[in-house]
Amino acid sequence: MFFSRYILLITAVVFSWSCSTKKNTWVNRKFHNLTSHYNGYWAANEALIEFETNTYNNYKDNYEKILPVFTYTSIDEAKAANGDMEKIYNRASAVIQYHSMLIRDVEYCSWIKNTYVLIGRTHFHKHDYFAGLEAFEYVVNKNKKHPYRFEAMMWMLRTYNETGLFSSAQGLIDLINDEKTFPTKYSSDFNAIVADFYLKQEDYNKGIDFLEIAFKDCKKRKLKARYAYILAQLYSLQGNGMKAFKYYDKTLDYGPGDDMSFNAKLNLATYKAFAEGDPKKAKEMFLDMLDQVKYKDYQDQIYFALAQLCEKEKQIDDEEKYLAESVKVSKANKNQKGKSSLKLGELYLKNAKYELAQAYFDTAVSNLNKDYPNYYSIENKQKSLKTLVGYLQTIATEDSLQKVAGMSEGERAKLIDKLIADKKKKIEEEKKKLEEQKAIQDANKFLQDNTPVNLPGGPGGGPPIGSQTATWYYYNPAALSFGLSEFQKKWGNRKLEDNWRRSTKPMVINTDDPNLNPDSLAANGENPKSEKDDKKVLSQEEQDAQEKESYLKNIPLGSEALNASKAKVIEAYYNCGSLYREELSDLPNAASTFEKLQTKYPDNKYKLVSYYQLYRIYLALPDDALAEKYKNIILTEYAKSEYADIIRNPEYNNEKQASKNKAELYYEETFSLFSNAEYQQTYQRCKSADSLFPKSNLKPKYDLMAAISLGKLNGLNEMLSALKKVVAQYPTDAVKVKAAEMVAILEKNVSSSDIPDSDVKSLFNKEPNEQHYYVMHFPMSISLEDLKSSIANFINDNFSAGGLRVEDLVFNNDRKMIVVKGFENEAKAATFYSLIKDYEEISSQLGKETAVQFIISVNNYNTLLKNQKESESYVKFFQTNYMKS
Repeated sequence: MFFSRYILLITAVVFSWSCSTKKNTWVNRKFHNLTSHYNGYWAANEALIEFETNTYNNYKDNYEKILPVFTYTSIDEAKAANGDMEKIYNRASAVIQYHSMLIRDVEYCSWIKNTYVLIGRTHFHKHDYFAGLEAFEYVVNKNKKHPYRFEAMMWMLRTYNETGLFSSAQGLIDLINDEKTFPTKYSSDFNAIVADFYLKQEDYNKGIDFLEIAFKDCKKRKLKARYAYILAQLYSLQGNGMKAFKYYDKTLDYGPGDDMSFNAKLNLATYKAFAEGDPKKAKEMFLDMLDQVKYKDYQDQIYFALAQLCEKEKQIDDEEKYLAESVKVSKANKNQKGKSSLKLGELYLKNAKYELAQAYFDTAVSNLNKDYPNYYSIENKQKSLKTLVGYLQTIATEDSLQKVAGMSEGERAKLIDKLIADKKKKIEEEKKKLEEQKAIQDANKFLQDNTPVNLPGGPGGGPPIGSQTATWYYYNPAALSFGLSEFQKKWGNRKLEDNWRRSTKPMVINTDDPNLNPDSLAANGENPKSEKDDKKVLSQEEQDAQEKESYLKNIPLGSEALNASKAKVIEAYYNCGSLYREELSDLPNAASTFEKLQTKYPDNKYKLVSYYQLYRIYLALPDDALAEKYKNIILTEYAKSEYADIIRNPEYNNEKQASKNKAELYYEETFSLFSNAEYQQTYQRCKSADSLFPKSNLKPKYDLMAAISLGKLNGLNEMLSALKKVVAQYPTDAVKVKAAEMVAILEKNVSSSDIPDSDVKSLFNKEPNEQHYYVMHFPMSISLEDLKSSIANFINDNFSAGGLRVEDLVFNNDRKMIVVKGFENEAKAATFYSLIKDYEEISSQLGKETAVQFIISVNNYNTLLKNQKESESYVKFFQTNYMKS
């Protein structure tokens, strides 16, 4: 007994002694290495590996683009996985807290460096990149001779690539390349990361070089397949079909997933058709794939590929057929549905089938992502087609109504009666069709849900035992009984007679909508009045009378209504002609439309301008005889018009424009000086504009610029005074709103004490001539994708030629961040900032949420990301150094 107690005492002493993290002994090192590895690190690492594997397996590649080398979580996915990452992080943090043996700046627990890298990876997957960088940098600095530092370095490289810090990435790449002790086991991963570095900068030649090395050294089949596919895409992009074919073929050697396998086969078949000139063989391959069950989900893409082959062979009818099938079968793949619809819409547009083109362009725009090439051009064409078809429908509708208006009262009544009868017949047919479909669906469902009973047959009493029809519904008493009860639940006790579905009960209709709506009728032909329904029950005669009234009210009876109808048609004809010419470049249809306008309505208000349009169209077609005809009409009948002046003097427009352009050019030059903070020159030019262009409609803008420039030169009080004059002088001009906003801000700032510069962290520096970013950070509750889309719309509308790019990241656990990059200096960024603040589409999304917007130099941006706790200090710095100046 004494001996066992003694052993327990000794064990307790040794255990408590070995728990110490401050004593560097063999026992301590062994204890903390063992427990840190197996009690904490191993479990956390396994959980993170599982997460990374799931991310890779669940990643949905877009095969329309070059695939990314690495697959990471999106912002929203990172947010959803935040709880899992926190658990891993907490477990890893406990390892460091309880087992780190950092004694005199030397770490004696071997697994601490691995744990810091693990923590960095959790930050990385949460998009908290700069917190991750701190962990990786710590490992590199504390393990300058240990090979594991390269693991941290490679994660640093990944972080630099994801955040666009390419100069930092280049420095680290050079550093690793100079290391003679770099382990060969990291070769494939390192070269893949370097390839990613170049591909993100669209340097495809260097990207290929490094990715080929990564592919060669890689041991994992899934990664080899991915690298091979990306190499095939890159070689295809460069026009190297042989190499592309080689790597698509190699992709299949490594057993990729279904999507990649299908796309590789699709590209191989397409290559055979286009590069080897064997479309017949490729078509056979595609048709064979259509018959295979495993490719059922890819039929839309196969049909699209078939359409491309038909286009190459100029088989237009087959191309149209396959594209229509692609759109029809496409369910889950919105991008493919959009592509096929676009192609079909363009085909119809080329053949001047505008109604069909408009329908498919509508489908394309609703399915394509906004980052699809030329998306906004496609959207503009869709809008033009929608407008055109609307005008064509107006012409057709009003022409028909005018014809009816010209009938006698008796003829009109007969026509309306026929329309109502036709409509009723159509409703009845549709209703009957729905009932039949529903009956078939109910029967199918019943047969699926109920196991049939085999019964013995007899003479005249059913099929023999063992026959295939022995399980037929009508020989199954249980099925018949069930069917009867289901029938009675749905239809009630109906008399066995012809037309048993029909009901003689009056239908319930909405008196506010005199048109019958077949969708509102019950499947059984009945629509009993609900206790909650206050709609009036009408007899059939009353319904017909209301219907007749609804038709009559649209017919333009009387001279006033007829003239209004004709005005609609004239407007529609002219707008159609303009759209054909200007938006769709369809000169024959444009000419035909303007001709019809003159023939049907010779005294229309667009007569002169239509003649000029026809003159220009026939010059362009060309048709010299008709061009001369309309030229002579204008010169003889409208000799004093501006159009006659233009024909007589081709430089007329240029001369007129030159006078106008002089004033506009002066304004643009002045505004350019203002944008570049040349306030002295801006102020002087604004004052000179009064005498140079005394009647210019730009005077309010000059006065606003002068007021701001004066404030920049002489201080906020003078700016405030000048802006108040602008508000008073231009009560109805748009500048009044902007000037009033500035007055409100300045009155607050001038009356309150300015923020002392000493309060603002010296962490940030004013750098007006350095590159700047626009930044918005906002709560997680706001949709990142919607906001990014709105900012992209704003840039497309206002800065499309500016080469700006939009990026996003998680700022911290509570907020996301959107960054717009590409401003040369502070002035350019300030212009963007001042405009986007008032962009209604963005303001409406932000609502009352606390979104923070500012501009920031590149150096200050990097400083801010490394010191996120100083975000409030930067906002204060921004208000002092940007807003108040």
